[in-house]
Amino acid sequence: ERAQRVEREADMKMQRLNSIVGLDETQREQVFGIMARNSRDYDPSMNLEGTHGPIGATPGGNPREAMLSVLNPDQRAAYDAETARRRAEAVKNMEAIGLTLPANWEMLDEDFR
Repeated sequence: ERAQRVEREADMKMQRLNSIVGLDETQREQVFGIMARNSRDYDPSMNLEGTHGPIGATPGGNPREAMLSVLNPDQRAAYDAETARRRAEAVKNMEAIGLTLPANWEMLDEDFR
């Protein structure tokens, strides 16, 4: 059950990123591994479907930076532009109800769970 949650979360985040920047197969596998490894339900002993070997440690220890390091410059620009657009929209929506956007807001985590 935990492994399925990890797989669903990692796949959802990878698919969201793919819809924004158009990942190639190698990038999809790398991003899936990064997202799976950083799920709160992840356990290194899990055998996740769709992976080609064990999931290694997150490069640099920062999942967002590791994910961004997989992108080429054009993909990074597309990601940054979409993040800015969605952040502005989220700020506007939160302000409309008298709240502020959390400092740790992350576009790929929207509406998960």
